[in-house]
Amino acid sequence: MKKNITLMILSLFLFIGAKGQYEIDFSDPSTYYTTCGKVTASQWTAKDHCELELPPMILLETSNLQIEYIFRINQSGNLENSDEFHIMYKINANGAWITDSTIYGDNTNNVRTIHDSISITAADTIFFKFYATSDGSNEFWAIKNGDIKIDNVKPLYFPLPIELLSFNAEYNSDFSTVDLNWSTLTETNNDYFTIERSYNGLDFEPIAYIEGAGNSNSVLNYEYTDFEKPSQLTYYRLRQTDFDGQTTVSDLVGVMSEENNSAPELAGVSSNNGQLLLNVYIPEEQNIAVEIIDINGRVIVYDSHTLETGSHILNYTTSNVSSSIVFIRIINNYSDNISKKVLINT
Repeated sequence: MKKNITLMILSLFLFIGAKGQYEIDFSDPSTYYTTCGKVTASQWTAKDHCELELPPMILLETSNLQIEYIFRINQSGNLENSDEFHIMYKINANGAWITDSTIYGDNTNNVRTIHDSISITAADTIFFKFYATSDGSNEFWAIKNGDIKIDNVKPLYFPLPIELLSFNAEYNSDFSTVDLNWSTLTETNNDYFTIERSYNGLDFEPIAYIEGAGNSNSVLNYEYTDFEKPSQLTYYRLRQTDFDGQTTVSDLVGVMSEENNSAPELAGVSSNNGQLLLNVYIPEEQNIAVEIIDINGRVIVYDSHTLETGSHILNYTTSNVSSSIVFIRIINNYSDNISKKVLINT
């Protein structure tokens, strides 16, 4: 198969300009599977001997028997020629793995791009995997969101480990506790849940482990009581772990005791065409500050207000924000917490 490591600028521009039918997104576990390495919402970092697999794919347009792809591979600056990154594929589940390309560590070139195509038949299913090796503890390979794009394919996405129907936290004034409950619609290879707690919405600690059902196709309900009374606005999230160690994390839920009911509440968020609208409820007149923070921790908006009791709509421009996820922080005399993680439409 022809290898096009060095690309013509025109062909690269045309392909990236047209969004492929498959694009890797590390915030969505249905789009990938890893055997090891570190996964964040924006990238996979691998060292030693780790694999990244893509979901099986079939042709989208059977009149065109070619699939075109762009793979962008990142590396730390200290990788050597003995460190290797293999791009492999196979046709159909019982086919043999074929090494399409091998990239060697190069401390003068931190990003390599491969642009190529493969011909398959309308009856075929194609599989891709990436195998990373390195021999140093501080050496790594990395793939970021959008670094893998494949055109003219219909991905057969991996099943999600759980389908979460709900996750709630409520302050129980009778016992000064927090009652947490959640429900799943389905579970696949679900080993256990971890309940995590935070006082700032960023730094979480595990407080309980709850056994999962393994596999289930019916609604299951879970509950847990946190006996530590929330002295301030407190956040919880649910982490789910597969039998193979893969994890997914829920959105945050917040709760506070009735004694701390003066803090503002982020009642709603909407994003469209570069505008972010916040619906902030103020239980009593107070000064507040609003921070909007990008995924790298950079404060991109800071704004302060004196607001009367009631609901207020605050409008912010996010068209210049490079990331698609931001965090909103509401600050007053009672709390200084990340209130919500938001997917924005820029």
